[in-house]
Amino acid sequence: MMMRGVLSRCTVVISDLVMGHDEPLYEGLCFSISGTDKIGIVGDNGCGKTTLLRGIARQVEPSAGEVSMSSHFKTGLIARKSHDYCSVSTLP
Repeated sequence: MMMRGVLSRCTVVISDLVMGHDEPLYEGLCFSISGTDKIGIVGDNGCGKTTLLRGIARQVEPSAGEVSMSSHFKTGLIARKSHDYCSVSTLP
């Protein structure tokens, strides 16, 4: 459960996130990002980096947990391959 007031200081709050296709790629993932943070997502192929980003952009639903964002946050994904799509949206 997200602590009261955390979202007011952060742009994105991830709480107890579980994501994956057939089996979870990760479970219980928790972190927050403020407007001034600079982050990098690094890992081996197939570890869930793109799945996490698609979850934050609400292109895929998590199996469990919560992705909360401030109302001014915008997401955008740039395709890695020509057949992938590009999406930019403003989330409520």
